Amino acid sequence: MRMTTHAPDRPWSGDVQAIFHYADFVPDHAVERVVPTGHVFVLFALDGQP
Repeated sequence: MRMTTHAPDRPWSGDVQAIFHYADFVPDHAVERVVPTGHVFVLFALDGQP
């Protein structure tokens, strides 16, 4: 798995802390469970799979 992190410039830097891109990510589980932290994560599937 390859991961790229980007910290956006203004005007997004006031609202967006970081942008992550994962390539070749194949988890060994079907459901992702995350402990609530107060962050909001917006996920975009860019691989064409439904």
